[in-house]
Amino acid sequence: MRSGPEGFELTRAGWRNPAGHARSELQRVAWRMEDAAVIRNSWQALDRAHSSEPYAQRMIGGVAALSVRCLDTQRNWQLSWPPSGYEEGVSPPLPMAMEVTVELEDWGEIKRLFRIAGPVPEKKQDGPAG
Repeated sequence: MRSGPEGFELTRAGWRNPAGHARSELQRVAWRMEDAAVIRNSWQALDRAHSSEPYAQRMIGGVAALSVRCLDTQRNWQLSWPPSGYEEGVSPPLPMAMEVTVELEDWGEIKRLFRIAGPVPEKKQDGPAG
C-alpha cells in the first residue's frame, strides 16, 4: 500500500474471475485526482512492468480535492504511506486505518474511514447465551 498527496495505490483481494483465466485473484489498483475527477487505475498483472499501461476509469467528476491520511500503529495520522523513516525495500506494517476525504463541488466534503489492520475489538456479551 502506498499513499500520498496525489492519491493512493494498493493491492486488493477478491478480483472475480468468472471466466477462469490464468491470473491472480489479487489486483493492483490506484485512485488519483485528474481534471476535477477521481480516476481509478487498474492493471491486468499484479507484478506489472514499468511500461504496463493501466486501465483508467473515471469514477466521479466535480471533485475539488482528494486527500488521504493513514493511522499508524502508534495511532498517529500520517499524510503519506509508508511514513517517512522507512528504508527503501523495507515494508512497514500496514496502517490501522485510512481516511479518504473527497471534496465535491456540489456536495462539499465527504470523509470515509476504512479499517485496514489491527486487532479486532472483542464483542461485548449482553449476558449468558441461551
